[in-house]
Amino acid sequence: MSNLLDLVPVMGHAQGLRRGVVSSLADDGCVCVALDGLEDRSALPCDVLNPDTSGSVLSTGDAVLVWAGEAAGLPDQRGVVLGKLGPHAGSSNAVADPAQFAARPASLVIETQGELVLRNGKSRIRLGAEGDVEISCTSFATRSQRLLRLLAPLIKLN
Repeated sequence: MSNLLDLVPVMGHAQGLRRGVVSSLADDGCVCVALDGLEDRSALPCDVLNPDTSGSVLSTGDAVLVWAGEAAGLPDQRGVVLGKLGPHAGSSNAVADPAQFAARPASLVIETQGELVLRNGKSRIRLGAEGDVEISCTSFATRSQRLLRLLAPLIKLN
């Protein structure tokens, strides 16, 4: 949930908000949830509200907050999983142990006599021996906090 104001329309149908437990996960992305407070505990198929943050993956047995579609008058009788319930996990874990990270060198040089190629899937970066750099990919994005400079006597687009 990126913004609490996103819940305002749902609060008008507060009777549709329910706690539940994830009972199964389908390959098509549908999540089946057993709702609390129902005698038969039948699983309600639900879509998942994807938050902007990563790492909120659902598993069977997870406690969730669900907006039940039938209570809000939705024709397809599907619910929406609004989020996973539980204690705050705190900050994310570091990729490496701080002691191991401190032991790494401050800089790394990879040197070859010919060209150096980094390849991953459809992406490729080639550093030529004569100073040319080629980046091949399906999409290219650059992000900078300050200034991006293109310095060359000639810049060709397309």
